[in-house]
Amino acid sequence: MKIWLKNFRDLDAKEVVLVLEWRNHKNVAPFMRHKVVTLQEHLCFLESLKKDSTKEYFLVFKDAIPIGVIDFVEISLQSCAFGLYQNPSLSGFGSILMQEVLEYAFKILKVKELKACVFKNNTKALELYLKFGFTITKENATMYNVSLCAGGGLKF
Repeated sequence: MKIWLKNFRDLDAKEVVLVLEWRNHKNVAPFMRHKVVTLQEHLCFLESLKKDSTKEYFLVFKDAIPIGVIDFVEISLQSCAFGLYQNPSLSGFGSILMQEVLEYAFKILKVKELKACVFKNNTKALELYLKFGFTITKENATMYNVSLCAGGGLKF
C-alpha cells in the first residue's frame, strides 16, 4: 500500500471536479464553514493557491485510489491549522488521513503546533483528533478548537 499526496495546484480537470463533488457532498458540506461551493468559486480558489504560501491542499491517494483531502492553512514557522475530509463513498480512512496530516505538518512544514476547529456535532472528527493526541483548547456554542504540539502525544 502506497499513500501519496497530489498538490491541488497539480490536479487534472477530472480531479478538480471530483474534489468539488466531495466538498459539496451531503456528508461533507455540513461540516464546512461555507456549506456549498460553486464551480466558479472552486476554480478561483484553486487559482488563488498558486500565489498563497500560507495554504497547502492535497488530494490523498492510496495506490491509485483517491481517499480524501488534507489541507494546511495559516502556515507560519510556529504553527498551522489543518482540515481533512474523506472520499464520501469510502469509509475507514480517517486514521490514514490523520497520519498524513501529522507527517506533513511536523516533518515537512516543521511547525511546532498543529491546530483545528471542529463543529461540535462532528463527533467523528473530534474522536479522531482526540485519538491522535489533540486536546481541546477552547470552545464556543458551535465549535471546539483543538491543538497538538510537536512531540506531544504523537502516534506516528
